[in-house]
Amino acid sequence: MDLRDHSWTWNILVHVCRRWRAIVFASSRHLDLRLLCKRGTPVRHALDYWLPLPIIIDYREDGCVSQTPQDGDDIVAALSRHDRMSRVQILAAASLLEKLSTPETVPPLPGKFLGGSAPRLQSLTLSGFPLPALPSVLPSATDLVSLRLFHIPDTSCVKPDVMVTWLSALTRLEWLVISFSLATLSGERRGPPPLTRVVLPALTRLNFRGDGEYLNDFVSQIDTPLLDHLGATFFNWYGGLELPHLSDFILRTGGGNPSEATIHSIGSTVFVTLYQLGAEAAIFADNFGWASRVGSLLLARLAERLYIDADYVWHGHTMEGNENSPDLWLNVLLPFKSVVNLYVSHSVAPGLAKGAWLKMWPYVSVEELLPALRMIRFETPRKKTSVKRFLAVGFAFVHNIAMVERWPQLSPRDIVTAVNVPVRILSGAGRTSRDEVMRKLGRTVTLFRRSRNRRNGGEIEQHAKIDTLPDEILLEIFDCFRLAAATVSSAGPTWSPWEWHRFVHVCRRWRFLVFASSHRLDLRLVYTFKRPARVRKKALDGWPTLPIAIWYPRPSVVRGRSEYLEDVNNTSFALRHPDRIREINLFLTKTLMSKSSALFLTSFPALEYLRLESENTMKASTAVLPLGFLGSTPRLRDIHLKQVPFSALPLLLLSTRNLVSLRLDDISSRGYFTPEALSISLSVTTQLKSLCIHFLPFVSSVFRDPGSAGCPLRAYAVLPALSEFHFRGDSAYLEDLISRIDAPVMESLNITFFKPSAFDTLQLSQFISRTKSLASLPRMSILLLGDEILVVDQFQLSQSTPSASHFQLQITCDELDLQVTLPNILARLSGLLSGVQQLDMKSFLPWSAWLDPDEMDSALWLDFFRNLKSVTRLEVAGMFVPSIESALEQLPEEMVRRVLPALHDFHVGKCQSPGPFEKFADARQLSDRPLTIHYAASLSPLNTLPNESHNDLSVVSLGVVG
Repeated sequence: MDLRDHSWTWNILVHVCRRWRAIVFASSRHLDLRLLCKRGTPVRHALDYWLPLPIIIDYREDGCVSQTPQDGDDIVAALSRHDRMSRVQILAAASLLEKLSTPETVPPLPGKFLGGSAPRLQSLTLSGFPLPALPSVLPSATDLVSLRLFHIPDTSCVKPDVMVTWLSALTRLEWLVISFSLATLSGERRGPPPLTRVVLPALTRLNFRGDGEYLNDFVSQIDTPLLDHLGATFFNWYGGLELPHLSDFILRTGGGNPSEATIHSIGSTVFVTLYQLGAEAAIFADNFGWASRVGSLLLARLAERLYIDADYVWHGHTMEGNENSPDLWLNVLLPFKSVVNLYVSHSVAPGLAKGAWLKMWPYVSVEELLPALRMIRFETPRKKTSVKRFLAVGFAFVHNIAMVERWPQLSPRDIVTAVNVPVRILSGAGRTSRDEVMRKLGRTVTLFRRSRNRRNGGEIEQHAKIDTLPDEILLEIFDCFRLAAATVSSAGPTWSPWEWHRFVHVCRRWRFLVFASSHRLDLRLVYTFKRPARVRKKALDGWPTLPIAIWYPRPSVVRGRSEYLEDVNNTSFALRHPDRIREINLFLTKTLMSKSSALFLTSFPALEYLRLESENTMKASTAVLPLGFLGSTPRLRDIHLKQVPFSALPLLLLSTRNLVSLRLDDISSRGYFTPEALSISLSVTTQLKSLCIHFLPFVSSVFRDPGSAGCPLRAYAVLPALSEFHFRGDSAYLEDLISRIDAPVMESLNITFFKPSAFDTLQLSQFISRTKSLASLPRMSILLLGDEILVVDQFQLSQSTPSASHFQLQITCDELDLQVTLPNILARLSGLLSGVQQLDMKSFLPWSAWLDPDEMDSALWLDFFRNLKSVTRLEVAGMFVPSIESALEQLPEEMVRRVLPALHDFHVGKCQSPGPFEKFADARQLSDRPLTIHYAASLSPLNTLPNESHNDLSVVSLGVVG
């Protein structure tokens, strides 16, 4: 929990419209609404104006603007509502702290800080405070999750064993920060670690700043099995280099042996990081070799992957300036006996290559330095250090390991030179012969013949290329570039073609390898914006037969006429190869269709992804797809049409047996197709998982056959894989469509009806009953959102994990539809709610034309409740309460047993008079159907002083300035 992440500006949303205001307030827990008390906020007025929301006090003095008396009054007013207090963060001058009952000029925490008890305290942050009163609060704060102590004064430093004693009762603590303000250390050094350690079972994050010996002593007394982040900053620490207790502590954590480590230097600071554990140590030092050795000792027996990086330097000398000190690099690298992969940045690579590789021979052998190393990556340095880059590459070959480099920047001749340099050096050093080195490497170097230079008559020696890497490693490298270029969004693959053509120009071996692995590397020729002009036949024939992608979606910027015509020409040229086209993403225009319409009428046997979008479908100039568009597409898996009139779509779907996703947005009257034709075409799409049909308003009812939905059906078109269905349009169209299909594994169903005065859910109820997941939804909610009615399952105001199954029915209306009363609409939904056990009915606006009690027919409400035979828990809130109150008041005694017969718990929101509900409960008691009525409790703030017990306070943060 981070106090910097305080309340978000939700108050902007509630002033947009009444509907938004109602939704925000009704979802206060889900949206985590808080009242924020800070400088300039009229807190005393806001406390009574807004809902009883949790309060955050965030008062941090600017330093340029002095405090005003009103600031102190506002904070005291907020603190008086202690039952609503969520977080407190105060960084203020001493005068304000005196007003909060801490009289000293730079006060320690008072002995009765927070009344000495805060059982619900979850976060406590103190900055610059002495700590004598902290032990009086911590024993009661058993729910504490975050404890952060910043800038602890040296006079208030406590011994490590005392600190451990304070923390022993905090079994839920997840984040601990101990940060001293000075480099000096108070407290005694401990001897051997204790036999028993205090267990902090929930601690996942530990940050420390101070003396290394303090941390070494502190962690020897605790166990943190779930720790996944450890951060430590050591001041100018020239003590012993060994931290045995810290290393043992890291090994005891739940993270086990961290597999990745980093040594990163910035100026005179060296950062040491363990990635899997999340451990990090920052060491302020004047000598990189000393500090890095400290870091390596911390990580030597832990890391399998090591990263070494340096942003800039020490005392004006770059990393290259340290290359003449071989002991520096040897001291850094020698302890790492388990490192398998080594990654070195471009700023470190030259120094490491010369310092460690060239000058290590008098000291150690190749086998002693990084003996487990199997892969090394040297990022390419600047061009002026190209010679050192060669040496870095040679270091990899001496170890007979895989070398990963930014290969597009490295020519074949560079690789040859890089390998021959270490061969000559090793042979000249007398350690081994050239042939022995090459046999060890498992490589073969072949010399070019000596040839006569025709220009100057001299002889030049040319070296042949060698096999630098195995094919499998090269393919892995190429695959990483491919994956980095591809991303996937909810709207489909948003794709930036990866530049595989750069690799085929490095050498013939790479060219052959890339083309031989075209399927694995997903090679394709791409026609898109800002690509070379139309590919001529000669150039197209120069490449192997690769799939083609046409990618001209709606451009994000306005393109000129000439550029647009070039795009049209490129598209037309690519369409001449329909047997190779795998993807089409086009923004259709009349110009494009007039030039390419004949090309679209052939079959596309390789097409897998189709996305088409056109201009406003209401315009007469909108391109209409002709009959026979795309012919046959047996491999098509994804179709997305937006504002594209295509009445012949069902004919195309008959050939798409591998279709997985079908999305049709903004269907107009010009692109209408009947439910019968659509259901027949969908019957062959046995792999379809997602179906989305969105009509423009009132389109789907224009061509509706009034008697089609009522005809008895012989059989359903079964869609065995369909799990997600979205529909927006007329209910009669949906009723006709789903009466012809069956989706047994449906998990998500989202429906929007435009006209509430004419809709039915009979076929919808039967369709849901034929599914496995949606047929038994235990809880439903009816939500009134201004001019919309929403029926959803699992609607909760908390942040609990949503269910995998989801149902939502949304009914929108205009002013003409407001004459339809809510009970009339709910009566048509009774079939959907017949099996529901828990029902919530909530109105998010203070007034709505749907719920006018004076115009409500109580008999309609009673008929609706009589059909809810399975509901055991009912919750009503908002404007539903007076309407239902009026209906229950007129409930005849003979109907008491038939209205909500299974109801046990009745939750009622704010009501004017509980009489009708109590009468209903008494009548149920007499009829042997007892129920319990729960009324919404109103919070009454208590005016308590800030030093009294804060039982509901969850976060406290205090700081001192000036």
